[in-house]
Amino acid sequence: MSINVENIEGEFDSAYRTAEEIRTIIDPVGSAAMGVCLDAGHAHMSDVSVAGMVRELGRDLREVHFHDNLGKADRHRVVGVGSIDWVDVIRALDEINYRSPIVFEWCGTYWSDIPFVDIARGHYFNWRQFEAMAEAIRTGK
Repeated sequence: MSINVENIEGEFDSAYRTAEEIRTIIDPVGSAAMGVCLDAGHAHMSDVSVAGMVRELGRDLREVHFHDNLGKADRHRVVGVGSIDWVDVIRALDEINYRSPIVFEWCGTYWSDIPFVDIARGHYFNWRQFEAMAEAIRTGK
């Protein structure tokens, strides 16, 4: 069993936007069952580095919700259709040897005129491109 705390975006004026703030919830419990679900869009809207959160949360990161935005509205854009540095995020995931679920999110109201299959293809295609870029940086090719 895993109990995961998700970071909340800035518009809620929450005290749980950064890795340090989230640790104030999970660390006092003192259980290996406590973990974190990192929502990339929420972090980006809170002006927090997504890759930095991955690195700081490390072993406690149990799930990630990935979607993009421009750092303002939580539009759940396809990864790469916003301003998050996904190559750095992938590099951070590799650094911590992340092997847990990656959930690509989308918002039905924002994307209502686009078939879901096209949104899924966009996430998949863009993610694979970012993985290839991260690999090229890692190997120097």
